[in-house]
Amino acid sequence: MAGVDILHVPFKGGGPAMVDIVGGHTKVMFSSMVQTVPQIKAGKLRALGTGALVRSPVLPDVPAIAEAGVPGYEAVNWWGVVAPTGTSPAIIDKVNRAIEAVQQSPDVQKQFDNEGATPVSMKPADFGGFMVSECTSGRRSSSRAASKQSERVDDLQRPIRGVMAGLVPAIHVFEVATM
Repeated sequence: MAGVDILHVPFKGGGPAMVDIVGGHTKVMFSSMVQTVPQIKAGKLRALGTGALVRSPVLPDVPAIAEAGVPGYEAVNWWGVVAPTGTSPAIIDKVNRAIEAVQQSPDVQKQFDNEGATPVSMKPADFGGFMVSECTSGRRSSSRAASKQSERVDDLQRPIRGVMAGLVPAIHVFEVATM
């Protein structure tokens, strides 16, 4: 999108990547705000931009990448809860309502706010469509990497199509802006 040539260095998770970035072994990192905000506030990292379309209230002095010169840039992390094939719709709805209730509690909301997380409530069928969209959208891979990723996307789409058909019922999701 911005024409920047950056070498992707794969890590076995955010923990090892954070150790290397804080230790000065890696120069740039794309990570979740949940993971990076404590390091930024401690002065161990300097944020160049956030992945949401607008500035985060947790880091109000850090521009959104879209605001800083890459219009339309958005990168978010999201998590969801899914249930095994054949799970009763009544159970799925019950779990969905319980998750929504927890997300709306003041204590949980305060924790999300402190970490820069934004809960997003979705109904199970909507989450299934969201997962398909996220796994097949062009924003998940650069044009140079798209050809290498095409087989992986096809592999992802096979089970995700099952979500749309109700074979793997989706329950809930919340989303966090990425650094």
